[in-house]
Amino acid sequence: MLAYGLETVARRWPAARPVVVGAALAGVTVSTLAAWIQVGYWRNSVTLFERAVAVTDDNVVAHNNLGLAYLARGETDRATRHFELALDAGPTNAKVNYNLGAQRLRQGRYQEAAAHFSAAIQFAPETSAAYAGLGTVAMHERRFDDALANYEAALAMKPDSDVYRIGRANALYKIGRVDEAAAVLEGLIADGYGGASVYLKLATMRRDLGDREGALVAAEEAARRGPDDGRPQILAAELSFELGDTEQAIERLQQAAALMPRNAAVRVAWGQRLEAAGRTRAAMSRYREALAIDAGQVLAANNLAWLLATSADASLRDGAEAVRLAEACREATQAESFQILDTLA
Repeated sequence: MLAYGLETVARRWPAARPVVVGAALAGVTVSTLAAWIQVGYWRNSVTLFERAVAVTDDNVVAHNNLGLAYLARGETDRATRHFELALDAGPTNAKVNYNLGAQRLRQGRYQEAAAHFSAAIQFAPETSAAYAGLGTVAMHERRFDDALANYEAALAMKPDSDVYRIGRANALYKIGRVDEAAAVLEGLIADGYGGASVYLKLATMRRDLGDREGALVAAEEAARRGPDDGRPQILAAELSFELGDTEQAIERLQQAAALMPRNAAVRVAWGQRLEAAGRTRAAMSRYREALAIDAGQVLAANNLAWLLATSADASLRDGAEAVRLAEACREATQAESFQILDTLA
C-alpha cells in the first residue's frame, strides 16, 4: 500500500518528474509500518511522513517524501520547504537535489535549478532526469546548443523517454535544424505517442519547411486530439487561408473564438479573414468584439477605422469614429506607422 501511494505521488506530478526516495523510514521497520497501515493509523501519505518527521531528526527520506506528498496535493510552498529540509539533512543526496532543482525550475529560479541538477549528476551520474532538467534550464536561457547536448545525454541513458525526445526536438527546432526536429516528432508518432501537442509542434515545423498541406493535416489531427484547445484551430485557419480556402479559415477561427472567448487576437484574425471574403459588416463586428475584450488592441482599432472610412456601403461609413480610432492608434503606438497614418489620412 505504501509503495502504491508513493507511485501515485510521482504519477500525479508529471511536470516536475520528482524522484521518490525509498520507503524505509529511520527507526521504523517495514513490518511495523505495514501493521500501522492495516489498522488505519496512517491515513494518508502526508500524515505518515509528518509523523516520521516529528519523531526523527534530520530524516532525509521523510522530508523528501513529505515534499512529494505535498506536491501531489498542490501545496508547492510546503513541498519546497521539505525538500530544503531534506537537503539540509543530506546535501549529497542526488534524489533530493533533483527534486529541489525541479521546484526551482518551476519557480523560474534557473540558476539555482541548474546548480541542484548538476549536484544530482555529481552524486549520481546516472540521473537522466537531471540532464533533462539542465536541458530545460538551457532552453529558458536560450542556450539551445547546451539544451540539445543535455537532452541527448539524457536520451543516451533512457532512449525511449517521450519527454526527452520532445525536449530534443524543441532544441533542434530552435537551432534551425527543423527537418531533424520534425523527424523526431514523426518518430514519436510512429511509436504511438499521440499527444495533441506533438501534432501541433509538427504542424508548425512542416509549415516552416514549406509543406503546408502536411502541416494542415497535422494541425487538424492536433485539433481532433485536443478539442478544447483553440491553438490548433488557429494554425489550421492560417494554413487554410494560405492554401486559398478562406471560408475554411473563417470556420476554423470561429471555432477557435468559441474555445478562447477572451482572446482579442483571435477575433482580429477572424475579422481579417471575413474582410478578405468581402463580408465587411461581419468583419467590423469581430473588430468591435476584439476591442470590447481589449480596448488597447491597435490592429483591431486600425482595421475598424479603415472600414469605417472606406467601406463601399455608405450605411457602414462613419468618418468621425474612423478619425477617433485612428488618432487613438497613433497615440498608442507613439510611432509614425505608415498603416496607421494611411488610415488617418
